[in-house]
Amino acid sequence: MPDHEAVDYKWVTIEEFMEMVNCNQMIPTINFGKEDYEAALKLVE
Repeated sequence: MPDHEAVDYKWVTIEEFMEMVNCNQMIPTINFGKEDYEAALKLVE
């Protein structure tokens, strides 16, 4: 990761990720819904 782009990182499930977004624990760079994130993840499998 480029310098100063992230404070920390960890691997999470799509459910954990959506919970983090919903609880304002992170700010997504693009406002997608759960289905959009799941579709994106399938592209990299």
